[in-house]
Formats: sequence, C-alpha cells, structure tokens
Amino acid sequence: QRILSDAFDEMALSRGFSLAAIEGIPGFYGQFGYEYAVPLIGGFDLDYDRVPDGPTLDKLNGHYVGGGYVFRRATPGDVNALQRFYDASIAGLDIAAPRSHELWDYQLSAPDSITFYAPVTVIEHGGQSVGYVRWTDDDWEDRLRVLELAVAEGPGMRERILMALRFARDRGRSAGKRGLKLQLPERHPAVTVARYLIGVDTGYYGWQMKVLDPVGFMRAVQPTLETRLAGSPLSGYSGALVFQLYRTQLALRFDEGALVEITTPESVQEADARMTLKQATQFWLGWRERKALEAWHPDFSTREVSRFLLDVLFPRARAYVYMPY
Repeated sequence: QRILSDAFDEMALSRGFSLAAIEGIPGFYGQFGYEYAVPLIGGFDLDYDRVPDGPTLDKLNGHYVGGGYVFRRATPGDVNALQRFYDASIAGLDIAAPRSHELWDYQLSAPDSITFYAPVTVIEHGGQSVGYVRWTDDDWEDRLRVLELAVAEGPGMRERILMALRFARDRGRSAGKRGLKLQLPERHPAVTVARYLIGVDTGYYGWQMKVLDPVGFMRAVQPTLETRLAGSPLSGYSGALVFQLYRTQLALRFDEGALVEITTPESVQEADARMTLKQATQFWLGWRERKALEAWHPDFSTREVSRFLLDVLFPRARAYVYMPY
C-alpha cells in the first residue's frame, strides 16, 4: 500500500494536482500523510415520532400524492430542475462538489440493482417542481438515509421540508427502518428544522485529505484568500506570512491585499505559525479553526501578532461534499 500511495502521489503531482482526497477507513491512510479535513456523511438522527403529522401520502399510479404534493421518481427530463436545486443547495458552502448535467444523466439512468444506488424523488406542488429528495434504505444503516434534500426557498419552505420528511418517514417504515438519518450539512435548512424537532446530532466522519504540494495548493486558493482579505478589516494588507511546517517552510507575501509571492525559503525565517503538514491541512481547509488547533496539539502554535491575519485567511469552513452516488 505504501508503494501504491507513493506512486499515486507521483502521478498526481506530474499532472499538476496539489490536493488529494479519499473516503478511506479509520486509522489507516494517516500513515501516508492523509488527515481528516472535510465533513463526510454524519448529520442528524430523527425518530419517526418527532416528524409532525400532516397530509398523508397515498400511492397513486406509482406516485405518492397528498396535501397538494406529488412525489415521483426523477427522470432525465428533470435534470435542469434538479441542477438548479442542487446548485442552490451548495451555493453557501466554501467547499462543495459541482455536479454536471452529464453526471445527473448517468445517475438517473442507473439500474436499481447497482451498488450504492440511491433513488432521486422529485417533489411537485401545483404542477411545478419545488425540490427533490435523494434517499436510500440500504443495509448500511438501520435508519433510512436522506442523502440530499433541496427545496425551493421562500414562503412555504418549512412546509416543503416537512412534506419531504414525511415522505422519507413513510419509505423508512415500509423498509422496516427505525428512523431517519439526515446526511446533510450542519447548516442545511432541513437540519435546522430537525434541531427544533429534537433530532440527535451524530457528528460527522471526514474526507481524508493530503496536501501534495503546499505551494501549488496556495496558488489554487489564492483568489479565495484575496477575497477574504478584501472583505475584512485587513483589506489592503501588505506583509509576509510564514508557516513553519517543521520539515520545510512556506512563505506568503501580500502587497496591498494581493498574494504576490508563494515560496519555500531555503534559509530559516521567523515563523508566524508552526504546525505539521497534516495539521496545516486541517487549518487550510477549515476543518478546525486556529484556536481549536492550538488547544488540540502542542505542535500547533502561532505568534500573537499574526493571529488576526491567520483567522481572516483561514476561518472554519462551511463544507460538505455530497456523494456522487
């Protein structure tokens, strides 16, 4: 496995990639430089009796109908609407996965029998698509898993979410599941509703990430760093920021708010922040903010004079990567 991991790193770097990710398994890929850094699955458990009763959904011609709503299996003709709802659902995330029309077409044409298949159900009201829910009653959990839920914003949004939860509850009961699991971002509107319904926060697992090339990574996120500076009290900042990564250093130089230079100095410079590369991966991707990392591990430390800049550039991220299946 170590030989394969080294070969992968070499191949990725040769093709210009600076960051790698894997779902992985606990306690294994950390040996090869990976660190948990982006939320994966997890979310909220919601018992059936916490979902308030409302209009019942009766099966009619293969659809589920009730309260003016229709829940039906998505088809390739729904891709434009699905794309619109999906894009809106990830718009507020700092780290997310774009999804193309081609991927939607591929998913919607997949047979039920394939591994990990999760059906997509369109929600209609008044003859219009008002959202969708992706769910699965597979054997991975004793709860029906809601993998995606996106509805139109504005008046009636809570009602649309509750109708989607009732639909999922009915499917879960039919499958012999004991409740719902909402595998959604922590600030998702449905999770907010679940909090008030007294759902149970189960926390998140994580995508395991590896920064293959710190200089290339900083070049990739340069526009984000400059945007964060411009929107902060440090707008127009000029100066250096040096990371001591123990085996190497990484230096950023800003000029009037623009990141103009990214280097790995050959001579040791005074460091603004000290951390291992694995800790830097969590920090740079926003898994943990500075204060949490300082409290977590003695290897992570910062200079007081640099903390304002570090907090502006690397806040805790709003991140969630929906699974592509």
